[in-house]
Amino acid sequence: MKLRDRRVAITGAAGFIGSHVADVLAGSCDLVLIDNLSSGKKGNLAGALKKGRATFVKEDLLGARLAGVLKGTEVVIHFAANPDVRTGADDPKPTFEENIVGTFRLLDAARKAGVKGFVLASTSTVYGEATRVPTPEEYAPLMPIS
Repeated sequence: MKLRDRRVAITGAAGFIGSHVADVLAGSCDLVLIDNLSSGKKGNLAGALKKGRATFVKEDLLGARLAGVLKGTEVVIHFAANPDVRTGADDPKPTFEENIVGTFRLLDAARKAGVKGFVLASTSTVYGEATRVPTPEEYAPLMPIS
């Protein structure tokens, strides 16, 4: 999927991975950088914002403005999540709300906004204890550990 000159929204944009992806894409496409700043830092976006084709929106995936924020967006790259999965073991409801319900609401907002492409980031733990590293996408059997 070519992103040059497209409008791309990045959720979790102020986090480590999101901000690095924003830096790479800045200047080649119009970016909507979305983050609630619960764990990311707006300063991580300084490089992308300086290039002039990026705007920052402080928004939570559980917020009501998502469809409006995504209006005109062609592609969403989704990194937003609660990064501290350990808290979910003791109290799973907040992690479920933030990660699962938040992703559902983002998908629904993207559908309503007419978004054509959606990239969902994941981790290597979906493969389990892989015997091949780097692990190819067709690796089997899948035995998730997270």
